[in-house]
Amino acid sequence: HITVAKNGVVNKMFGTYRWGNAAVNKGASHIILDGGRVTHFITGCGSETMAYNNDVTIVITKNADLSKYFTEVEAGLGSDGAFRGLNGGPLYNTAVNYGYSYLDISDAPDISEEWMNKYVNIDGFDAISGRSGESGDMDVVFLSESKSTSGSGESYKDSTRSITDAFKKLGSNGGTIVVCGPVTVSGSVLSNFPTHSGKVTITSFYDGNDYRKDGAKLNIKSDIFLGGETHFERITLQSAAGVEIYCQGNSLHIGSDVKTQYSQNPIAIWGGTDGARKGVTSANMKYFDYTIEIDSGTWFYVRGGSIRTGEGQPVGTIGNVSIIINGGVFTSTTTASNLNGIIAISGFDALEGDANIIINGGVINSSVMGIRRPGYNSTTTNNAYSNGNVNITINGGTFRTSTSVGAVHDKVASALNGDFNLTVSGGNFQNGFMLSFCTL
Repeated sequence: HITVAKNGVVNKMFGTYRWGNAAVNKGASHIILDGGRVTHFITGCGSETMAYNNDVTIVITKNADLSKYFTEVEAGLGSDGAFRGLNGGPLYNTAVNYGYSYLDISDAPDISEEWMNKYVNIDGFDAISGRSGESGDMDVVFLSESKSTSGSGESYKDSTRSITDAFKKLGSNGGTIVVCGPVTVSGSVLSNFPTHSGKVTITSFYDGNDYRKDGAKLNIKSDIFLGGETHFERITLQSAAGVEIYCQGNSLHIGSDVKTQYSQNPIAIWGGTDGARKGVTSANMKYFDYTIEIDSGTWFYVRGGSIRTGEGQPVGTIGNVSIIINGGVFTSTTTASNLNGIIAISGFDALEGDANIIINGGVINSSVMGIRRPGYNSTTTNNAYSNGNVNITINGGTFRTSTSVGAVHDKVASALNGDFNLTVSGGNFQNGFMLSFCTL
């Protein structure tokens, strides 16, 4: 707990630490600005370019004279990737915070939008309380970082700079986000797309204009966690090594003309979440009734459920999930039972309901399995049982030599308490394929 008040003067404030190069797990920082001065910046985490797991609350009261804050620094995002000003997350945008960042300005009604846009890293907070115009009901929002200041989002010339702000301007019913310039997604807040009940389409083509000709692209530097049904189409997605998309039980459609640029491996897609995230338990790691459909682009692999990467992480539950592949290229060549890179519905999850894989086209280089391994590392919660039918339908597509198709990829995944239905009516299998049922 840190409070700046009265005549207190602080140069720089770090919610966790300045240096240290060690992970912060399950930490919490509570900062109150009740007067005084902070001359350079506030970061809710630290200045290490690493992963944090820190819950941050920053409160600005009516006693704070904001004209005395951040007076000895050029506020905003610098060329070095550091945001100098008020930042709920890490100082550098190449770092990530898996905790929750919250800014409360409800007791400071005189804070202007101009001050907020200049001195506050709005994308560094999961939620801001008391901000005017916090949500909207726009149908279309233009998004670009090519301008130095953030606009209303109503047009190409007045685009907003923040993808988080773009979602909020649409409101909960969804709409269209037009990426009309370069946009970077990095850090925990930017990559946690806000919750929305309606479908959101993210595209660089709108009203006859293809903004990719002017350099528009979505540069994804950290994992993305969807907040509702999402549709990408006619857009360029550039990704750093190891980036993944987590649907969190929301339907995802990769539509037509999605261009992918990547380092080392392309993006992997998961229908669930990451079991390593703070607050994830077997009770809330449950996702049902969603579809992942892919028409274009190059991807590492696609999985219908969640991932576990450590001992004691929960086993989730999924059901009534479909993966539909109409096109695109899947580059992983994995067939081994102890590796992740295959196309599968389940695996690190229990199955409670049906699982469907439908392949109508595309280039498939990995195995295709209904049930994937739950992970050999121990877990303290749930079991990877499978109650439901697994249906794999192949109507088209080109499959690499030695591709395996089957119900269960690894006997550790336990038994399938249901039917396995395989229907093959098309597809190019260069030397046939291996039909695998594993141990049932």
